[in-house]
Amino acid sequence: MFKNYFKVTLRYFLKNKIYSSIIICGLVISLASCLLIANFLNHELSYDGFHENSKNIYRVNHLMTDQSGNITKMANTPPALIPGIREVFPEIKKATQMRYAGRTLLENGDKHFYESRGFFADSCFLEVFSFSLIQGNRLTALDQPNSILITRELATKYFGNDDPMGKYLTMNGEINLKVTGVLEAVPSNSHLQFDFLLSFSTYKVPANYLSDLTSWSWAG
Repeated sequence: MFKNYFKVTLRYFLKNKIYSSIIICGLVISLASCLLIANFLNHELSYDGFHENSKNIYRVNHLMTDQSGNITKMANTPPALIPGIREVFPEIKKATQMRYAGRTLLENGDKHFYESRGFFADSCFLEVFSFSLIQGNRLTALDQPNSILITRELATKYFGNDDPMGKYLTMNGEINLKVTGVLEAVPSNSHLQFDFLLSFSTYKVPANYLSDLTSWSWAG
């Protein structure tokens, strides 16, 4: 039965080649479009799902209301927030904070580049987020001041085939940073994208700045 249907269909296509070609091309394009859309949606819906505790990780947002009543929603929060909620809400198991490092000059000998994909991150960062660490201890890598974690790509960029662990990169021509860990490349379905992490204790508020790290009003 099926064989007869196949023969009839084949004869029809051969008899109406132009019309059949249009139908087949339309079908192929439709199927390809559906597959592309499904792949895109799957990627979008998978964002941050690779973290071990993804269902229990929450971001604290900052809502700022101006004099006209307009509300601006930001991810930026005051530096005093994390110590504050750790003290007030003991049921929160882990809390971590980050700060964008801006355009940073990193150097190793004659290799020097400006990098713009870096953050200061506190010692709990890798306990909250499950970014893959190739080398180093995720529990202690960001504990000490002047520590830096770099991705495998950045390690190759500055150290070639040498083991970067324990070696130093100079930041902005004045601070020597010890490499305490090497990370796998950050997955594309992570909303946090970075090439390096600096220990939060490395960050210093600029001299004569109006706020400091105890501030509840500076959304830094």
